[in-house]
Amino acid sequence: MTKKTTSQTTQQEDGTITTVTSEKKYPFTSIIICDIWNADLQSIYPQYSSYLAIPAGERLDYIRDALLEDTDLERKLTPAYIRVKIDSTLATEIGDFNSNDITISYALHDANDIDVTTDAKREFASQARALDETINQAIALNAEAVQQAQAEAQQQAQAQQEQQEE
Repeated sequence: MTKKTTSQTTQQEDGTITTVTSEKKYPFTSIIICDIWNADLQSIYPQYSSYLAIPAGERLDYIRDALLEDTDLERKLTPAYIRVKIDSTLATEIGDFNSNDITISYALHDANDIDVTTDAKREFASQARALDETINQAIALNAEAVQQAQAEAQQQAQAQQEQQEE
């Protein structure tokens, strides 16, 4: 994880403004993702867990219907933030993660880095990946259905207009 801090100095006599950026890297030897939040800072875990309770063969249709009923659902299911647990000494040294002067960047690793040390963790990781794919598929299918419906409506409107002109 890298912390970049940008500070601005006072304006120079010639009118130029000097900006100083410092960068410090913090190697995390142990970091735990505690939760994933959407843009509204709400955990997406309860919603994902409820979808995991639906039999796999029924999930796609259920999620498609839910997305049609709730226009905000896609946004609610979209990860925007992660909540992490790190050593308190390191957290104190890094400071305010929410400061506008700080940018935190990190690298996501591939699926091989997921903790699958127990059967339960392996099962959950597998189900979570499958659910994510199902949600993305439902979103894509609904978008296609909307486009098709709009095209059909436009064709019908053109046909009606042509009939009226005759």
